[in-house]
Amino acid sequence: MNALLKLWALPIVLLFSFSSYSYAEEILVDQSKTQSVIAADGWFNHLNLSLGITSGSQKDVVGSTDGFTSSQTLKTDVKSYFKQGDSEWRNDLMLNLSRSTTPLLPRYVKSADSLSLNSIYLFHIPSAPQIGPYAELEAKTQALPSEEVRASEVTFIKLDENGLVKSTSANETKMKTQDAFKPITLKETLGMFYFPYASDALKVESQLGLGGRQTIAKGQYTLADVPETSEIELAPMKDQKELGSEAKLVLSGSGDEGRLVYKLQSSVFIPMQRDNESQLDKDLSGWEKRSWDLLASLTVKTYSWLAMEYQYELKRNYSLSPKIQRNSTFMLTASTSVGNEPPKSN
Repeated sequence: MNALLKLWALPIVLLFSFSSYSYAEEILVDQSKTQSVIAADGWFNHLNLSLGITSGSQKDVVGSTDGFTSSQTLKTDVKSYFKQGDSEWRNDLMLNLSRSTTPLLPRYVKSADSLSLNSIYLFHIPSAPQIGPYAELEAKTQALPSEEVRASEVTFIKLDENGLVKSTSANETKMKTQDAFKPITLKETLGMFYFPYASDALKVESQLGLGGRQTIAKGQYTLADVPETSEIELAPMKDQKELGSEAKLVLSGSGDEGRLVYKLQSSVFIPMQRDNESQLDKDLSGWEKRSWDLLASLTVKTYSWLAMEYQYELKRNYSLSPKIQRNSTFMLTASTSVGNEPPKSN
């Protein structure tokens, strides 16, 4: 019983301290009553497409390797939003692809690849519209195959589930590790939301729920290199099912008439039950096996179609890897948008 209370402690604190899940442009709140005020019912759909390109070359530059450097980034965000009375249905499809090449690695290599689909239904309690139940479905994966790439020839070793050598490939500069759309993480959550505050400068939304997660990764490999050896070890991934509690918090807003946009997002999933566990995992607490995500982004628009974007992400998906993943990007993007958005109330 004490262990179960500990698993729920952090999500409860997060929920009642702040809040999560942001749909920044669609909802305004009457600040005197802290309740949602949606201007109109109906369907609203919006597509945003961004492209970022950088390139350069070096020749006889002291401290630099001669050659060509280039990177390209493609970002697509499709939103579909429906409102009818006290009901909302939000859908968001996001794709982020990036590739780069450098003088030390004169071939294009995938540097970013994420594909996610989120669908959430919210019902605002008429007497307290800032609170209500929600049901959410989410899928996260990658769109393209992945591979381990090295600048010089190495030996790749694929291990089996017991850590023994399964296959060896010598004198290679790359090795495929994962297929397109694999691994994939699916999530289903039921819970309560709390939207305490919203203005153009700051919007706060939160969720607390109980849900299941399924990770489909069998047949895929991940880097498990041993620094003491010259070979590159690759470990197999496995399917995983989990049941646990989840909390989300998002702070977002804009300033300078929409030219400055920011977002701070956090989420944590604490498993209470998992299948297909090793003995090592069974000896760990739910808190030690938690998955979490922290995201900070800042966009400065110089024109309606041109913007500077910075994004920093820390995340840990324990079912895929116990390691903390870090990703930081800064780019200048050109973008275009089509569609309509829900009108704002005054």
